[in-house]
Amino acid sequence: MGAARFIVVSPHLDDAVLSCGELLYRHPGSLVVTVYAGDAPRRQPLTEWDRRCGFDQNDPWMAVRREEDERAVRSLGASAQWLSFVDSQYTTAAAAVAAAEEIGPVLEETIDAHPAMSIALPMGLFHADHERVHRAGLGLITARPQRHWYLYEEALYRQQPGAADRRRHGLACAGFLLRRIGSARRAEAVGAKRDALMFYASQMRGLRQSWPAAAHDMLTPEILWRIQWRRRT
Repeated sequence: MGAARFIVVSPHLDDAVLSCGELLYRHPGSLVVTVYAGDAPRRQPLTEWDRRCGFDQNDPWMAVRREEDERAVRSLGASAQWLSFVDSQYTTAAAAVAAAEEIGPVLEETIDAHPAMSIALPMGLFHADHERVHRAGLGLITARPQRHWYLYEEALYRQQPGAADRRRHGLACAGFLLRRIGSARRAEAVGAKRDALMFYASQMRGLRQSWPAAAHDMLTPEILWRIQWRRRT
């Protein structure tokens, strides 16, 4: 992969660093684009997840989370860009589906603005928001096959039994070629990622309560796949 910079597309405010923190550190000047970074609707009741993260009803949840994200991403030598789509925990099912139809064009505009960068997309292993971003990304791969595209296996969600195998099989059947990218780990990069994750104070609090195995999985080797569209004749 050389010294190329990356656009890492993150469904939520933390996914890119959780899953690609070492990658970002190794490629300074990269960009993290978070899709579901918009504010919750006014008078939105406090969700169970936000309660676990230590927020109360009067806190500006998303503003705090964006500040955490900016610090974490900047510590890895990257910059953050936030899109205005709303996390599905704050929307009705109908609203979430409607937003999904808009993700592709907005991402396309962002990606086209950085023609020299490679792009890393989530594999969409679990969570409806991740799956929507993944599907939007696949459409861009077929529309821009000349770009360098990658998929990353999402930290924590890659623990779902068989999820990654099923996703790869489905992609192969749909005409995509995948090749796993190997990279020697650097202690310096692992340490930088560990430090970056500490900026996500609210999310780490929630994960410690909800996902006992999270702390171990966050710092296990990152998994990245090169993906290419195979034109069918």
